[in-house]
Amino acid sequence: GTAIAYATDLTLTQEQKDAAIAVIFYIGTECDDEEDEGRVRMLGIGLEDESPLAFATEASSLNACRIYPASDTYYNGTNCIDKIKALILEQGEEDDTSTEENYPALYWAKNYKSSLLANTEFADGWYMPTYREHEKIASSNQIVEAVYSLCGKTRTTDRLWCCDQIGWEYATNALVFPIARIAVTNSTNYGVCAIREF
Repeated sequence: GTAIAYATDLTLTQEQKDAAIAVIFYIGTECDDEEDEGRVRMLGIGLEDESPLAFATEASSLNACRIYPASDTYYNGTNCIDKIKALILEQGEEDDTSTEENYPALYWAKNYKSSLLANTEFADGWYMPTYREHEKIASSNQIVEAVYSLCGKTRTTDRLWCCDQIGWEYATNALVFPIARIAVTNSTNYGVCAIREF
């Protein structure tokens, strides 16, 4: 794939607009977890979002869990489904994280544009961002919004799920609108975006 640097006078052909898949919003180490060992990551947000979707349905094992960690339990959301699986197993619940219909928002992000991107180098690696990664999207929001507009895209909502869980009596999820964190039940329907490392 190729990248085009954004400038305020940038114009794109229709072919370029159709081929565009993401806006690079961050390069750095502030969204790393310990296992990343200070590796510089370059992250891009997909040019489409989806709304409304539940983070986890009422039938999911996650909704039977209690969440004890405070906020910011991890910064890199790449393996968020595995981390949710670990939480479920820690609390003695049955792992159902491979049942896609139980986690609609998570799997929408994981399977982002799967038909369009199939058989390309960008087919895999998409995921729902953590709150820390959402903060980085927000800090580049002016450029992100400009590129969306340039490509003829619009965001469907400013209320988006984060993949990292926050402490509350029962399993709840973090939410951003546009950059504030609140607790809501996982079965609530909100928007979701997808990011990946480039």
